[in-house]
Amino acid sequence: MRGAGHRLAFVLALIVVASSAASGVRASDRVVSSAGLRADAEIVRDAFVALHPGLFRYRSAAAVDSAFDALDDTFHTDRSTGDAFIAFTRLTAAIRCGHTWPSFFNQRDSVAAAWFAVPRVPFHFRWVGDRMIVTRSFTGDSALRPGTEVVALDGVRSAAILQGLMPLVRTDGSNDAKRRAELEVSDAAKVEAFDVYHPLRFGCDSASVDLEALPPGAKQAVRIRVARMTAANRYARAHAGEPAVTDSSALWSFAWRDARTAVVRMPTWATYDSRWNWRAWLQDVFIEIAKLPGATLVIDLRGNEGGMEEIGDAVLAHLTAVPLRAAGFTRRVRFASVPDTLRPFLKTWDPSFYRLGETAKDAGDGWRELDGAGVDTIAPAAPRHEGRTYVLIGASNSSATFQFASRARAHRLCTLVGQPTGGNRRGINGGALFFLRLPNTGIEIDLPLIGYFAVTEEPDAGLMPDVRVSPTVAEIAAGRDPEMEAVDTHRRRGSRR
Repeated sequence: MRGAGHRLAFVLALIVVASSAASGVRASDRVVSSAGLRADAEIVRDAFVALHPGLFRYRSAAAVDSAFDALDDTFHTDRSTGDAFIAFTRLTAAIRCGHTWPSFFNQRDSVAAAWFAVPRVPFHFRWVGDRMIVTRSFTGDSALRPGTEVVALDGVRSAAILQGLMPLVRTDGSNDAKRRAELEVSDAAKVEAFDVYHPLRFGCDSASVDLEALPPGAKQAVRIRVARMTAANRYARAHAGEPAVTDSSALWSFAWRDARTAVVRMPTWATYDSRWNWRAWLQDVFIEIAKLPGATLVIDLRGNEGGMEEIGDAVLAHLTAVPLRAAGFTRRVRFASVPDTLRPFLKTWDPSFYRLGETAKDAGDGWRELDGAGVDTIAPAAPRHEGRTYVLIGASNSSATFQFASRARAHRLCTLVGQPTGGNRRGINGGALFFLRLPNTGIEIDLPLIGYFAVTEEPDAGLMPDVRVSPTVAEIAAGRDPEMEAVDTHRRRGSRR
């Protein structure tokens, strides 16, 4: 949905604090009184009840009340801002909306510096079930080579860490695959959930970390101690050799995998702060592919949470010969205009959001419907790609990329390859956002305003791929790309959509 995804201007790029990174101490953290905490919690409750379109979509009123009651209990005593951040994060995760959270990317610098500059584990990893598997290491220690299982960190089993962090992670409905994907580390963004939540939840009082590691093929785990890395250092190491990113840099890549297979990699659709002309870039790509009639196109959306919905629409326009009616969801809001009592705490980029529901149709039961049946049309664009199209998907695809995959599947325009998506087939929230800024803790919470509701009965789950691929530890150790290999196999067999 519009307004979702990682922004190009990351708070952390400006606030890496060398002293706190070296010691693991949250130097800017402060204590907030119980009265101040409870006042902030009441603002959140009032704003959510008045404005949030998905507050009771996946949770009952009793369950939501229970979550707020638990927050109130937590705030019966004075707490640090870090503790408050975790408490609000737990509350928003309990609502089961992937766009409702204390965003890493929208906090004030003074707030973010307290928690985001702590040192990080010196490796990338993904979860295979509840096993933490190294995909890349920056230590030079062969015991942490790709495929190594990190059994424990500082004496805490990795499976227990995953279990302890899952309740903090945002997702839509019961889609826990999205939560697990959010807790992987790849330096795709300069702030990642594991790096923030793990030290806040389990502590980080040392410049190094004790690991229990099981290398590929080993029968017994080894214990090693490795230095943590600053955010800037690990990110720089991960992206060494890549061109410097500016606000006009191309965010995607295009290459021929072989003589008849074109690959477009799109790690983000968050182009809000970019001056790059992505429309012209896409047009040039489809012109190039059209020079080889019948070529196969692979669109790689792995790790891409979303961003601008218009990007997905532009891609679909080159894949279809007829106008696409994107029916299937109604768009609803809970308010006509924002109550005056909440306005001092809300910021957004479009002033019309404060009156979003004034001209909407009254749908009863407190709902206002923005556009009737929720139908829009995507017109075909030249040149049309007439060859086969594959889209690589996974649990990160939960906003605009989830919407794109849903539309492409509905119109039979591609073959989806990978793992089930994030998002939810019953509907998600997004489209417009308020930034709810709390006066006592200084914490910001993203508050979506538009609910997208499925018009047919749908499961509480993400979108299933046509070709399911579950990467194994052995494939990770060997550095293989099982999703792309699955595309090759599918093509050779001449399988149809």
